[in-house]
Amino acid sequence: MRPFNQLLAWHLLPWSGRFLSVFIAGAGNPFYQALGQLAQETLTRWRARLPCAVADKPLYR
Repeated sequence: MRPFNQLLAWHLLPWSGRFLSVFIAGAGNPFYQALGQLAQETLTRWRARLPCAVADKPLYR
């Protein structure tokens, strides 16, 4: 597995969706809301092209 794919699948994608949802909801500025939405869209597209499964990790508050 390439290091970039491993980074995404094991370390970034398991928690990024939750983080970005909270980030967007709490953003008090349209710039940060748009930034969060852009990050979500980018990671969603990367996830769709990922040649391996994303790790299933429990998320805590």
